[in-house]
Amino acid sequence: MAGWLSLLLCYAGFAALACAMPRHFAQLTGRRGAPLRPRLWQGAGALLLALSLWAALDQWGRGLGLTAWAGILTLAALALGLLLTGIEERAPRLLLVLPALLVAGLMLAAA
Repeated sequence: MAGWLSLLLCYAGFAALACAMPRHFAQLTGRRGAPLRPRLWQGAGALLLALSLWAALDQWGRGLGLTAWAGILTLAALALGLLLTGIEERAPRLLLVLPALLVAGLMLAAA
């Protein structure tokens, strides 16, 4: 279950880091211009990525946890990268749906 949590946190962290960039901010919000408080977005993204590392280390320990986290980072970045480049017009809706599906999966796994 911590693996799914780590994936969700990585995805949210990368989404927050993307919101700190003007191009991706415009894609995600539909507004032109610079993002509001980019340092806040960067800090939130870094915090979420650190929390995802903590979840992976808590689940698998140091050796396997770091290796698993590297794979989880890759999957989350690939998912968000494909979303932002492939289907730009649907990105804001899908950014909301994907984490909701992951949370639903976590709830089903816990039951």
